[in-house]
Amino acid sequence: MVYADWTVEEAVRQFGLQARGHMSRVVAGGTTRAGSDCVGCKGLRECGGIPHALGLLGVDGLPRSRKRRSLSATDLRVFATCPARFHLTRVLNLKEGRVENAAIRRGRAVDDWLNRRHAERPRTSCRQAQLPTALPGLDAEELGPALAMLRSHRAHCPLEGLPDTEEVRPQWRLAAYDAAADTVVVADPDLLFTDRGGWVWRETKTTGRRTPTGASLLERYPQLALAVLLMATGVLGGKPVRCRIELEFLREDGSVLEEIDPFDAATLAEARRLVGALAEHWAVESEYRPRPVSPQACGECEVRRWCAHGRDEAGGTG
Repeated sequence: MVYADWTVEEAVRQFGLQARGHMSRVVAGGTTRAGSDCVGCKGLRECGGIPHALGLLGVDGLPRSRKRRSLSATDLRVFATCPARFHLTRVLNLKEGRVENAAIRRGRAVDDWLNRRHAERPRTSCRQAQLPTALPGLDAEELGPALAMLRSHRAHCPLEGLPDTEEVRPQWRLAAYDAAADTVVVADPDLLFTDRGGWVWRETKTTGRRTPTGASLLERYPQLALAVLLMATGVLGGKPVRCRIELEFLREDGSVLEEIDPFDAATLAEARRLVGALAEHWAVESEYRPRPVSPQACGECEVRRWCAHGRDEAGGTG
């Protein structure tokens, strides 16, 4: 297909008409938005557009030169499950075409609806919103529990009573650069909003069980530990006394809201210990051999068909 058949002179003229202005605006730039793309930037170490958090991951230094990488809490969690699984799913992006279970589909549908609601303008609380008659990916039997969870969210909707002057950012990507590990750390909070000079980081979990007990919230959910470190290092800014992390558990029979102070000394120490323990081996790993945390992990692994060890552990299925 021929898109243009121009002489050199006409091509130059068309460039002036159609492209030069766009290129000038791109070159002139504007506000920066830090993210995982910062990994490939040659000016990252001197860039003021991304927060610098030296030692964020608790990695003192790498034993050898290696390419800069990005890292998320999901990366750390999957790596802890099995280095081979991490490499296949998070680096090579391999996955089987498995049908997701009902709990995962329900959680995604609830999260998507809440994200769209919280992004709507003019801003209104979910208490005033009419619940949907259908949710993508859910059949009629699965819809009921999801709607019950959305109803239970109304008790803790962060938009209830929130002044219009406050900022609300659903699924807003955050990034920080840890030069000690030469790593861009990224996070995608379910919701960020301001509260009288502080920032609130809200995560939402759908569950069919009671609120978990035993292990601490930071230990059970590594993204909370990483959230503590990112907030404590000033990635979001705001008045520390007004900043907090919230974890909302949504069940069919109600919701529970837990609060975490990222500037509490004991909480910060626990977050550093947990993230450091997870990042330590990830930072130096180079072979990514199968090292599952348990035999059961192989049975649940979405990439075991490409892993001889996983197929053996799972009894040759897959």
